Amino acid sequence: MTDWDGIERRAREQAERVVEDRLKAVRMLTDARRRTAELRDQLAAAEADDRRLWQDALRQGWTRAELRASGLSEPAGKATRRKASAVKKSAPKRQAPPPLAEAIETIERGVADVDGER
Repeated sequence: MTDWDGIERRAREQAERVVEDRLKAVRMLTDARRRTAELRDQLAAAEADDRRLWQDALRQGWTRAELRASGLSEPAGKATRRKASAVKKSAPKRQAPPPLAEAIETIERGVADVDGER
């Protein structure tokens, strides 16, 4: 005699384990994403403080050269100004691909050549 109740119970338990494993995976992923977002926010705040304090040091009379000589590099994310003479030249234009009809014709000729050799 088949134990239908036992089969159903084992199937339900297996399905529940699969669902629990998937839920655990998404919980761990959302926790990691939350932590990453928090750390990015903290980093952005620290970098803003760094830029502000760098400017404060400059206002107090330090020069960029003096700060760099002391081992302090300019703050991360600092916007730099480009000189007017530093205009970037555009890359050479690439040749346009052949029109679609020409490409199809080339492919068809190749197929005809292969078929003709058989």
